[in-house]
Amino acid sequence: MIYLLLSIVASTLIFVIFNLFHIYKITTVKAIVINYITAFTFGFLVFQVYQNHFSYTELGLAIGLGILFFTLFNVMGLTTQKFGVTIASISTKMSLIFPVLIGSFIYNDSLNLFQWIAVVLAIISIWMVNYQKGTKQSTSQRYLPVILFIGSGVLDSLVDLASRFVIESNNESFSTLIFGSAATVGLSFLGLKRNLKFEKKELIGGFTLGIINFFSIYLILEALDHAFITRSLIFPINNVSIIAFSALLGYWIFKEQKTKLNWGGVFVALCSILLFAFSR
Repeated sequence: MIYLLLSIVASTLIFVIFNLFHIYKITTVKAIVINYITAFTFGFLVFQVYQNHFSYTELGLAIGLGILFFTLFNVMGLTTQKFGVTIASISTKMSLIFPVLIGSFIYNDSLNLFQWIAVVLAIISIWMVNYQKGTKQSTSQRYLPVILFIGSGVLDSLVDLASRFVIESNNESFSTLIFGSAATVGLSFLGLKRNLKFEKKELIGGFTLGIINFFSIYLILEALDHAFITRSLIFPINNVSIIAFSALLGYWIFKEQKTKLNWGGVFVALCSILLFAFSR
């Protein structure tokens, strides 16, 4: 149980750190690059990736996923800074409906009535937590949570697809390979913009985020290996807890103001995930 609890804490802290980047004026994209370099280094050493032999298909997939990871992490950071940790966490964690729906339509994984209700509730919750009457955000910023929700769903679906048909190595090694790919993409992006100089606070912030990012993956994998409950319940419980913890921290630490409709959206999101978990 300790691995699951620590994984929840680590995953929630990612959203908190993104908000702190904004407060301390740390350039998010640069910190994210350092984050992936750090996560790759830890993964390389802990999981002994150098002992693995990856297929060309795995390498190609890791490059594609690395681009998505780097892009979405930046969207996540921007969403957290513009809308708060609660909305960002829900937009990210409710994306679990995408692999479920794709599994239903492509892999013929049947969904029961309660799971279909959970899908509908998930979509409703996204609207409820994002609804802000008289918002001052620009049109492009207003849709950030939706972009994060859809992008995370696409990413989750691709990872699920890869785990079913492509990945031959273990999950730890492949995750580390994606970290390395995302780091390379980020460095290339900054190199093209001729912006490879890092301030001390960007290095410290990125290193801190990288450690927490790495352990959020490592600990959930350990939780699955040492499951004290049915493995299929680990991710739903993990997601529910992250959303609830993020909402509380957003309210207590960052004084995020939410309407009754927004808080209702948090509750609906939690109900949706619990329905997924216990209707299997």
